[in-house]
Amino acid sequence: MRRLINILSSLRTKAAIVAVAFVLVLLTVTGFIVVRHEKVALTREVELRVLAQARSIAASSERTMLEPDPELTFQKLLREMMSRDPDIESIVVVDRNGIILAHPEVTKIGSRYDPPRGLDPVPDIPYLDAEEMVAEGEDVFVVNAPIKRTYEGQVSNIGRVFIRSSKGKIEKAIGSARLQIIVIAVIVSLLGSVAAVILSGFITTPVKRLAEGARRIGEGDLNVRVKVSGRDEISQLATTLNEMTTRLAKAREELVEKERMSKELEIARGIQQSLLPTAFPEVEAVEVAAVCESATEVGGDYFDLLAIDNRRVGVVIADVSGKGVPGLIVMGVARSVIRAQARQHLSPREVLIRANDIIAPDIHKGMFVTVLYGVLDVERRTFSFANAGHNPLVIVKKFGPVPYELIKTQGRPVGFMAGAFFDDRLEETTLPLEEGDTIFTYTDGIMDSLNKNDQEFGMDRLLETLADKRTVPVQEIIETILQRIAKFVGDRPQQDDMTMLAITLKPPGASAEEPAAAAAAASPEGGETAA
Repeated sequence: MRRLINILSSLRTKAAIVAVAFVLVLLTVTGFIVVRHEKVALTREVELRVLAQARSIAASSERTMLEPDPELTFQKLLREMMSRDPDIESIVVVDRNGIILAHPEVTKIGSRYDPPRGLDPVPDIPYLDAEEMVAEGEDVFVVNAPIKRTYEGQVSNIGRVFIRSSKGKIEKAIGSARLQIIVIAVIVSLLGSVAAVILSGFITTPVKRLAEGARRIGEGDLNVRVKVSGRDEISQLATTLNEMTTRLAKAREELVEKERMSKELEIARGIQQSLLPTAFPEVEAVEVAAVCESATEVGGDYFDLLAIDNRRVGVVIADVSGKGVPGLIVMGVARSVIRAQARQHLSPREVLIRANDIIAPDIHKGMFVTVLYGVLDVERRTFSFANAGHNPLVIVKKFGPVPYELIKTQGRPVGFMAGAFFDDRLEETTLPLEEGDTIFTYTDGIMDSLNKNDQEFGMDRLLETLADKRTVPVQEIIETILQRIAKFVGDRPQQDDMTMLAITLKPPGASAEEPAAAAAAASPEGGETAA
């Protein structure tokens, strides 16, 4: 039963039913028109034939009516004509006074003829004489024609002929025509049904393939392809569906890959965060603040603080040339190597030389690390450092006329090449520090931040901010720099990693008013020292 319902509700069956119904309607309308035309034609044919018979009888009756006993002649003539045409029901001949001279019923001869009533004249009979008449009822025709006599050039009516004919022949012919049309309709319907099923198959089979393909795609099977040949609209739809499926499959693969990479990057991000210090070494008279913001999920910047002993702190800030996972790997290697070398109480220059000897042979070609490593001696108030291709160190002066010092030293990045190429260029510098001085280190993402006009935040704006905020705590200095960068770039996305590390020597025993007074007398211009 379910199979039957599926068959009846299928598009192929519906198309066949519609086609057969259309053929039947067409045949019905055509048959109606043909039957109507046939009836009109047959009716006119019978009318003219009966009229011709009436005229023939009327033409031959002139001489018969002059005979002594015309009844016998008329009766013989009537019998012959009625035997030849079974549709003629009666032929009546009357004289000018309406007295019957001939009648199929002999008993009525000599009586007055009573013409049939309730008949309607038939219009538009061609070549109908004014004294002739053709009338019809529901089942019969009645035709009468005058019997004329010409004497000495004068024409006069001496009688009339009435012929009554049945419409049986017409109805029989119409019935036969209807039967033929019905038979033709049945045959054409059967043939049309077969043809409709076959032809609809050519249309519905591709549609069924499309429907099956769409169903499987909806279930998640993006490997399905609909095979439809031709160049019609269905073929174009199948091609579009296949192209859409291909794009969906590709998009799904890309989404899966993106989700996988996102998960991996999330893990890498966690690893990166674990490499950054979560707590700073507890050293007296030191205030520390730092920030590391990646432009991507995983950045190549990092900073570190190492407690060498109870009076010395190792300070590291680095920028890996690569971003993403490769940059993270190099960053992890560099961090581990520098930490291992720093624990041996080596000088900053020796730490970076040994780190370069280890990293350079194995680092991927084209990658390198810019590193600034220094040692802050809190007891001696000095900062010894070596700069391997990193940005210049800034010493922010809380007191005095000069708000900052920009320390430029020589050095090549870690990872380019081991040996003299790196060692001979690397310098180590030791700076004396005063109470309130801030060691400020950073990566180039700070200066390289771009606004909508492709203008860089630049070193000048960074130094101006450091000069403006040299008397405030280091955390506020970093927050102010980030705020000014955000205002400068607007809605433009971050292009590079941004890292800052600031360490301030606390002035023991100084009052709150003294720094403010010293700062008020300071010059807004900073100094630059080349070591």
